[in-house]
Amino acid sequence: MNARDDTFPWTPDSVAADPALRAPGDHGAAARASTDPDAFALLFRAHAPAIGSYLLRRCGDPHLTDDLVSETFLAAYRALDRYEERGVPLRVWLYRIATNALHAHVRRSWWRSLVRLDDVAEPTAAETADPDVDDAEAARRELERLPRRFQDVASLFYLEELSVEQIAAVLDLREGTVKSRLHRARLRLMAAFNARR
Repeated sequence: MNARDDTFPWTPDSVAADPALRAPGDHGAAARASTDPDAFALLFRAHAPAIGSYLLRRCGDPHLTDDLVSETFLAAYRALDRYEERGVPLRVWLYRIATNALHAHVRRSWWRSLVRLDDVAEPTAAETADPDVDDAEAARRELERLPRRFQDVASLFYLEELSVEQIAAVLDLREGTVKSRLHRARLRLMAAFNARR
């Protein structure tokens, strides 16, 4: 990428434009990438746009997305020698690492966001029902308001188009738990959008 011009490779269009980047990937790539820097570079180029797009949709900040993508692939590089094929695509393993990096960031930054409740003004009705906010931004905001266990499942299912089985592997959950959380996330999102109209 050339000089920083506020263009990021994590846009959903950059992922959708190249179907090869949406493919699950080669499990042998992990073994090669653990010892060969060129193979790791190929693994990064193949998976970073999808992982970055996922993280951008979750956090909404391109600069933070860059940091989280870096953390994700650094953690992946350090763990490649321990990676085991378990019948799921390599990208699913990377989504798990990315989700964990996002959760770690939220935990680290949580204390920074603490303010005294007396200092926070209640939002007015005009501020909460902003007509200039488009549906995609409103959906992202509503997704952020969900409890994290529902955010993870809904983001991976709707935004990343992973199957229930793959989400279960990413989050280390049973498929029934994924289905239940997905159902509850849908109900909460529908209620939020119905209240918005």
